[in-house]
Amino acid sequence: MEFGTISDVKEIESISWDLPPKDPIFFRSSAVVPKLDIFYAAPVWIAPEWMGNVYPPKTPQNKFLYHYSRRFNAIELNMTFYRAPTTAMVARWNTETPDTFRFCPKILQNLSRAKNLNVTRSDIQAFCDSLRPLGPKLGPFFLQLPPHFHWGQFQFLIQFIEWFPNDLQLAVEFRNPTFFVDVGHHRQLRSDVAEVLAAKNVTGLITDTSGRRDVLHTSLTTRQPMIRFLGNELHHSDFFRLKAWISRFDAWRLQGVTHVYFFLHHPTYLNVPHLADYFVKACDEIVSATPQSSLTFSDPSARFSVSQSEKKERIS
Repeated sequence: MEFGTISDVKEIESISWDLPPKDPIFFRSSAVVPKLDIFYAAPVWIAPEWMGNVYPPKTPQNKFLYHYSRRFNAIELNMTFYRAPTTAMVARWNTETPDTFRFCPKILQNLSRAKNLNVTRSDIQAFCDSLRPLGPKLGPFFLQLPPHFHWGQFQFLIQFIEWFPNDLQLAVEFRNPTFFVDVGHHRQLRSDVAEVLAAKNVTGLITDTSGRRDVLHTSLTTRQPMIRFLGNELHHSDFFRLKAWISRFDAWRLQGVTHVYFFLHHPTYLNVPHLADYFVKACDEIVSATPQSSLTFSDPSARFSVSQSEKKERIS
């Protein structure tokens, strides 16, 4: 993810990383759930630089997904932004992954980048149908709106949502600042936007990236928030930013949130597994320190194995 990337370390050091102090809740649920499941993902499963880390040495590329899905329990499926998968591809994905794994498809650019989202119901249906054979492994779809798509075009998004199959979960990523309002020193989704999303059970995707703090929010429109997190190649701020998010998760559980989808990005792929390693460790530490907490991973085997020396190096 290049959106909001900053390469200047001095500029990174000057950023205020505080999350909004309050999380506006728009979905209708006051029930405390017994546990909150966390799905964490990278943006790709094919990254040769992970050889010897995510994949055993000399692993052929056609086995990358198998090993990836034993280390992460979800994938931000960016390849579907460029083309719909074939039946054979989906069948292979099903075979290679555990039952607890989730595929979270990015909606095809021919749909998401169409002027005013001017597509047909059948266009949307055809794309979704190409992924339905994933069955219970099919996680939320996410629609990434282009940066020029603004609040004045909201009615076109409403039409898209109404045509989206109501038995599938949808999240929308807003990149234009007109969809947000100032709340103190932070930003939140416009209440009129958030209320429509909540009424239609659509998630307002949260984007946490260094260079675009103007679109960071914590407005919850469904019980399954989705977060796209862009780190800074293991800069020390990456770690306390992750901890800040994890601290929110159990508070969200008390508000009725059932799942969190957390997508981990870096400007390069090399350090994504290390960031994921820290994320899982930090979740485990919070649960250990707070007995009443209940954060779980759908596949308990989805953990990173690292030596104590590696842990010290990555946390410093």
